[in-house]
Amino acid sequence: MRLKNPRDRMSSRDVPGGLSDYTQRGARKYGNSRQRVIGPVLVICAIVSVLVAANYWMNHSKIYPGVTVGDVALGGKTPEEAREVLDGRAGGALREVRLSGGPEELTLPAEEAGVSFDAASTVDRAYAVGREGSVFERLG
Repeated sequence: MRLKNPRDRMSSRDVPGGLSDYTQRGARKYGNSRQRVIGPVLVICAIVSVLVAANYWMNHSKIYPGVTVGDVALGGKTPEEAREVLDGRAGGALREVRLSGGPEELTLPAEEAGVSFDAASTVDRAYAVGREGSVFERLG
């Protein structure tokens, strides 16, 4: 039988590389505060992901709302629909070109002036609004 003095027992403070009771309590507090931050951050990331996915599905293959060409609103239309609308509007709008400056006014047919309207490239540029650049540029 061996007799040991209770004071001679080694505590966690005496063990090399061991943690003291104070350090263990501090680690528990730090872990709890980290969990308190991680939860809301994950919820916010999930909400943002759902909003981005919903925006993508709602506007996939459509021109974003609020995009206009001249006085023609193209938002919510597919590129094919927008081309049809612009072709109908551009044919009538570009019949003649009027130049006025001073007392005289000059009117020329659009064909003679060499003016034309490229609906396809205009629709392509309207479709590209909000889809080019980095995420921050697109949000701007």
